[in-house]
Amino acid sequence: MKNFVKEIVAGLICVLMTGVMAQGNEITVMETTLGTIVFEFLEDKAPGHVKNFKDLANKGFYDGTTFHRVIPGFMVQGGDPNSKNSNRSMHGMGGPGYSIKAEFNNTPHNRGVLSMARSQDPNSAGSQFFIVVKNSHFLDNQYTAFGKVIKGMEVVDKIVNVPRDSRDNPNERVEIKSVRTTYLDEDKSKLEALQNQSEVDKLARERKLLEEERKKWEASRVAEENRKQQPPTEQLPQTGTGSGFFVSKLGHVITNAHVVKDCNRVTVGDNSNKQVPAEVVNTDRSNDLALLKLSSLEMASAESKSLINKLSIVVVPLASKGLLRSEDVRLGEKVLVAGYPFGDAFSNTIKVTTGVVSATRGAGDDSGQFQLDAAVQPGNSGGPIYDSGGNIVGVVISQLNKKTFGSLVENVNFGIKASTVRQFLVSSGLSSKKSERTKEKSTEQLAEIAQNQALMVMCLQ
Repeated sequence: MKNFVKEIVAGLICVLMTGVMAQGNEITVMETTLGTIVFEFLEDKAPGHVKNFKDLANKGFYDGTTFHRVIPGFMVQGGDPNSKNSNRSMHGMGGPGYSIKAEFNNTPHNRGVLSMARSQDPNSAGSQFFIVVKNSHFLDNQYTAFGKVIKGMEVVDKIVNVPRDSRDNPNERVEIKSVRTTYLDEDKSKLEALQNQSEVDKLARERKLLEEERKKWEASRVAEENRKQQPPTEQLPQTGTGSGFFVSKLGHVITNAHVVKDCNRVTVGDNSNKQVPAEVVNTDRSNDLALLKLSSLEMASAESKSLINKLSIVVVPLASKGLLRSEDVRLGEKVLVAGYPFGDAFSNTIKVTTGVVSATRGAGDDSGQFQLDAAVQPGNSGGPIYDSGGNIVGVVISQLNKKTFGSLVENVNFGIKASTVRQFLVSSGLSSKKSERTKEKSTEQLAEIAQNQALMVMCLQ
């Protein structure tokens, strides 16, 4: 009799456990202005991140935020409460007011993986997340993967391909209307209902788009009629900015090839208001390098002129003890990046950031590049990277791979090694004395060196 009772109790426990397990298949449903995305969590891999995301989602934290960063062939990023605000300059800089510890795991960053964005500190994740649209294994064990898309990847593909500005922020808001967690087995018709609702939403969006197109066409027609009635006005050329640095007393400057690509005219100067013409002498598209030559040195700062005039040599190096370091970068060594990020959008002066060499090879295991965690932004391209002694160890590439990935999520940036730059200079007819300064300098001293060498490069199209 006792054994019979035990069997009944064991059976009831089994039934109850089965019911609990049936409800354990938890998912997250994200409604966006471009469609519905459904995730499943990797709670066994990153329980802290899963709990944090669910807590934020279920209290409506993400409602009304946007995907503020979209990079075709790489990822889409969202979750910043600042994106609810129309001030786009603050997008990507917000969070929940706290951070959580990293839970790096063995989940590869394949297409569809949901991962957490962070700053330079591994334990700085808060609310911002990203969805990978193409396998990106260089992020493995550096960012915490905590979920993956199980439905709606076509919506993610729509989001990543919307028109965007120079900071990869969509021109038109791609809003996250709501994010909520639910149980897949709690109501099997939920996904079907969501799918049907998505079709209804799709038809409504299409009608709205047609109406918007009609209004745009009408506005364009009226504008064209008004234009015909007005005298023609001179159109100013579009401009893009990058960075560069002096490599000879004759006014030779190194920058990235993509900075001067398809430019009708190139100018170089201390800032955007003080520019002189420069010509493109040589380019190396495969290594993303370009050599410019100034038409005049009148724009150079007094300090730069003084330094150049003191030289007894004809071409590089700029300093008597050399310019480019002969020794390859070392893993973990300190570096300083100099340049003109965002042109004059924030200020019309040179800007510097610091970090370390986080890998001695670049994207795709490229031995001619290296990885660094110093902050790099659009406009840093072509700027110098200094070691602690003031030697140049590389040239900035502001984006992971111009042909494939674009900018990275957070603080994963790349530089072209000095050895690659030296080979390019030699092939361009400029000798290159190696720099071997070993005395460590302060950040202020390195910044002063950068001020004497770094330049803003402007591309007029």
